[in-house]
Amino acid sequence: MDRPRATVGAIIVREGKVLLQLRNHRPFEGFWGFPGGHIEEGETAKEAVVREIKEETGLDFTPEFLLCSDEICPEEDWHALVAVFTGKASGKERPDPKEVKELKWVPVKEALKMKLAFRHNEVLERYIGGRHA
Repeated sequence: MDRPRATVGAIIVREGKVLLQLRNHRPFEGFWGFPGGHIEEGETAKEAVVREIKEETGLDFTPEFLLCSDEICPEEDWHALVAVFTGKASGKERPDPKEVKELKWVPVKEALKMKLAFRHNEVLERYIGGRHA
């Protein structure tokens, strides 16, 4: 594995459903997970999550920091520290086909039963167990 990467992700929930995307590239190609991506040079984590959500989903996102999580996934040769945000999203969904095969809103309890990309199951459990229960 290379040095850990700095990344962001977003838990966007509407009416008891969380927004998931079907990944169209490695790592975890073909898995469902939260939208997000890499923090670029000179960019804050908050700026990165707003940009990534817009790029990947077409939605405008108003982020609120939630937690940091280690993503150590030797099976995918992946190591990152992810800043996870939650917040409101608005606009029309337009997934970027280079990165996203499909977007869907999944009931949170159903999402917990899915095998999500990275360590997103653990992050979603922490989200539910916190003030967002």
